[in-house]
Amino acid sequence: MCYKVGWTLLVLCLELAASGRILEPEYASLNEVCRSFDEDNKVSYGPCSVTKEDHHENYILKQDVDASPGEWSYKGITGPEYWYKTYPTCGGSSQSPIDIHLKYNAKGRNKALKLDSYDLTLPATLLRGKKNIDLEFDEEPHHVQPSVSGGFIPNGDSYEFAGLHFHWGSNNSVGSEHLINGVSYPAEAHFVHFNKKYGSLSEAADKPDGLLVLGFFLKVCETSTPGLHLIAEGMKAFEFEDKEDIHLNKEVSIYEILGYGSDPKYLDEYVFYQGSLTTPPCTENVLWHVFPKPISIRQEDLLYFRRVRSLGKCSKTYSDNFRPVQPLNGRKVLWNGENCNV
Repeated sequence: MCYKVGWTLLVLCLELAASGRILEPEYASLNEVCRSFDEDNKVSYGPCSVTKEDHHENYILKQDVDASPGEWSYKGITGPEYWYKTYPTCGGSSQSPIDIHLKYNAKGRNKALKLDSYDLTLPATLLRGKKNIDLEFDEEPHHVQPSVSGGFIPNGDSYEFAGLHFHWGSNNSVGSEHLINGVSYPAEAHFVHFNKKYGSLSEAADKPDGLLVLGFFLKVCETSTPGLHLIAEGMKAFEFEDKEDIHLNKEVSIYEILGYGSDPKYLDEYVFYQGSLTTPPCTENVLWHVFPKPISIRQEDLLYFRRVRSLGKCSKTYSDNFRPVQPLNGRKVLWNGENCNV
């Protein structure tokens, strides 16, 4: 049985339950290449070049040639286009992320979300996993974990906050998993919640109504939100600490990370749809709430995200840890209570 010790572990627990098949190599040699995107946001690989904004590091992507059974990544023969071979659900019909065709003239109104204890400042820890960095609030008996209810959540259920992770690109033109009208942001924050009725993240992970994620885009601005700046300082500390976790140097609330607090003008403006995890095993049991209004992060803080590396002898940056958008396949995508994909 798997216990709650980070979003990375949850994904690992689900991987162990999925069927594993050895991938057949499709590259004859190891090449050093960089990911690039054309005007249609289609991925391609070519020679690396150093941009002015990222002059401190050349983000080299090495294609995999020795894939272990069940291994997955964001590139090469274990990249997103091959996930379905080992994790069949990744080829399902309700996958995430998606390109959201937002209609700003929608005159309806969302059902209001109720965000409980999002203003509580709590001690938090960054956990360094193989594919990402997770943030969790430290568990102590007197701490009340934030939760979400209301909105389009069925059956009056409530979902408890389990952790936060980010997806980001190696430059400012890519990084977010969801797109808005075909446009990408440099990063995206995912606040992961589990259905309280199952008692824990690991127990809820494979249930049809088990998970809920709030997704927020990150936009480069002159300043970061107080919470994002604190997280970036933690990311910076990983450069000098060869350890799996870093405790943030002060307590933080979710509202401090978002920056615009409980203002209903923004928190009631979200896109709702039913989708999946964006990493293997891609279980299709996530209630997605994506907020079009981005939260701000300064360029320097975003660079700390790009510089942090995984542990191990062959450590790599986590940059470009995003999955390409998936087919909508007729699903309803509600913006202000109206289907914005019709």
